[in-house]
Amino acid sequence: MQNQRPKMINWCTAALMTAAGAAHADVLYDALYTNAHNDSTSDFISSSIGGLNLWGGNYDLQSADDFTLATDTAMTAITYDTFGFATTANGSVPSAVRVEFFQDVAGAPAAAASHSVTVNTFSSVQVLGSVGSNFNGGDSGSEPILRLGIDLSGESVVLGAGTWWVSMSAESGDNWYYNFGAWSGTFQGNRPQRRDGGLAHGNGYTGIWGSYNWAALGSGTADIAMRLEGVAVPAPATFAMLGLGALGAARRRR
Repeated sequence: MQNQRPKMINWCTAALMTAAGAAHADVLYDALYTNAHNDSTSDFISSSIGGLNLWGGNYDLQSADDFTLATDTAMTAITYDTFGFATTANGSVPSAVRVEFFQDVAGAPAAAASHSVTVNTFSSVQVLGSVGSNFNGGDSGSEPILRLGIDLSGESVVLGAGTWWVSMSAESGDNWYYNFGAWSGTFQGNRPQRRDGGLAHGNGYTGIWGSYNWAALGSGTADIAMRLEGVAVPAPATFAMLGLGALGAARRRR
């Protein structure tokens, strides 16, 4: 009997995540870009696994932002604004995006991710405009800003109440960036953090920050342009009731 309870809870968690895809999810955090500012400082931050450096080698740069959950939550979706300096010129999207969730440690992400999911399809793709027309920090203005939707409802990402950090890293042979969603100096929680990600990801790629440890972004930055959605996870007693209800339904079908 000792092995039965974990199986029941895992089954209930899976059932909840399946239902979450169809149920109405709550918006947990929203800092998406609104095109309502004209910021003369830096308007984007790199987050790429396999981007190209000036010498033709690959780099791994990782950035993360924080959010707070009032209760245990099953994450169902992430939407974020991004652009790349080359491949997005023809409207393409990253070949894959690695989504990682980190526990908070004294106002910064933990060294290792608690959950890591790699996706290669997007639930939605919206073109917002070009870097040059919407941002002062772009180059030629030929790279459209993309709003990418990521479906997490089938990934069983359940986070406990408290502060968490999330990172979306494009896995592509191009340099991809987050957009910031508000005026510089505007933060819903802590400042976003960044690090060279080659050590954590085990790929040996270099970085430009000069440290594998997380550090806060400096002046001229704001919240990463992203929206998080999820549904509250029932308490353990509710899990038990879900399990009993399923057993009862199975018996009635017999």
